[in-house]
Amino acid sequence: MADNEIKKVIKVEEGNSTVTIKSLRKEMSELRDTILNCEKGSKQYTDAVNKLQDNQSRLNEVMKLSKK
Repeated sequence: MADNEIKKVIKVEEGNSTVTIKSLRKEMSELRDTILNCEKGSKQYTDAVNKLQDNQSRLNEVMKLSKK
């Protein structure tokens, strides 16, 4: 008997670009690395923290939608 697998493909529409959850998670991982390797309080650190928070919010929103 064959096993059936159902996959959901979710993309986040952001203006003219489409972001996949996989690419969003990859970017978040890179931002965490940046945060760990920057001086706390520097512009690069602050920018990375803000972008990470934005990405986390987007991911949370998408994950809520995928549960419906």
